[in-house]
Amino acid sequence: MIDSMVALGMTNCKAMRVMTNSMARQATIIYLVKVVMIFSTVAMVMII
Repeated sequence: MIDSMVALGMTNCKAMRVMTNSMARQATIIYLVKVVMIFSTVAMVMII
């Protein structure tokens, strides 16, 4: 009984870690895209 509970907790921790990892990756990608967009708009304004 206790073993199964521990196993469940372990898998939950793993799933949570994977979720947070993917979320962090998505946030990083979004941040990079935003930075690139801002840089491109600034560059366009500078050129114009």
